[in-house]
Amino acid sequence: MDSQNKVITAQLKTAWIRELINSHNLIVRDFTNKISNRPVTIDFIESKQYWGYWDNTRRLIGININLPIQQPWSTVLGILTHETAHQLVHDLYPESAASQPPHGPKFHQVAYSLRLSPVYCSASVDLTDSGAPPLIFGPFNEDESQEHPILVKIKKLLALSQSPEPHEATTALDLAGRLMAKYNIERWQISSDESEQPFQRWRINLYSTKLTPIDFLITKIISAFFFTRTIFTWEFNPLSLKIERCIELNGRPVNLHMANHVYHFLKERTQTLWEYHKPRLAALGEKGLGAKNAFIKNLLNTFYRKLAKSQAESLKTAPATTRDLILSKDPKLEEFVRYNFPHMTTIHSNSGHTYAPNSVATGSIEGQKLSILPPVSSSNNNGFGGYIG
Repeated sequence: MDSQNKVITAQLKTAWIRELINSHNLIVRDFTNKISNRPVTIDFIESKQYWGYWDNTRRLIGININLPIQQPWSTVLGILTHETAHQLVHDLYPESAASQPPHGPKFHQVAYSLRLSPVYCSASVDLTDSGAPPLIFGPFNEDESQEHPILVKIKKLLALSQSPEPHEATTALDLAGRLMAKYNIERWQISSDESEQPFQRWRINLYSTKLTPIDFLITKIISAFFFTRTIFTWEFNPLSLKIERCIELNGRPVNLHMANHVYHFLKERTQTLWEYHKPRLAALGEKGLGAKNAFIKNLLNTFYRKLAKSQAESLKTAPATTRDLILSKDPKLEEFVRYNFPHMTTIHSNSGHTYAPNSVATGSIEGQKLSILPPVSSSNNNGFGGYIG
């Protein structure tokens, strides 16, 4: 490593530690309504065994230096919160710290109060591809994995929705929606066990400091028709040192797999369709960001109305209880969202208007033709297992 790289590394580490200190102060304040008078040092460690640890004697929180490079910042914060939970047990409950094991009942009580995901509550965290995915917050239920029978059936129906035969395509899309509704209604009716933890949070990093009207419209579609709640959040980028926007999907794993697929599919498809129509629209005098937004906004709004019409037709013959469950909010999901986002507020998109009638009309036509393609599984193997103290 040359001297210039050493300087850059030192600057990055300084910025990372500053961000960790700020986050640590917020974590402690959220738990105790004040910052601890007993100082805590946060520093990076080099280790092939530990992701992090808490040293009560030196009052030191150590974070593995590889984490900001190899994992999302949310994972770094997960490890930091874990170690902060140890600190709070020692500071506020010394008798429990002396009598209980490190990850005993008092630790888990504090961790729950800090809204720490179960992924980060044990003594070890596997950040390999075979372990808990770092962008998933919550317990992973193997019965609701990608190969869940319901999801397999939905994939097949979505594949049929691409049929050139209009009646077959519409029927397949409608059946897929009915199947998802049936699955969720059954879960709502049988999920009376309070110990069940069916929900997860999945994060989509936008790698941008701003939200676009497209993101608002896609998340509107996901929330309305795919049994999930979408929340806009922020995440620190340890390489650019910027605060970037994220979308968090909240729901059951089967629905999250579909919602995640729908988001990326619509993001890619709207861009592809815009690139296809852009030369013709430019020749008509409509170009630039205004024309693009007009095209994509009308495409997505038309697609939204298409899904809403399909849902309304399906609900005409459905029992009243079924209509109520589909059109209302899942109370357990709402409780899950409120627990994880106690300070959330509502934001609205204000994108303005551009006079681009040809872009508007073309977007509406494409939105009416649009169907959702089935997801394709893929996997990457990176990272390694590690422990947290």
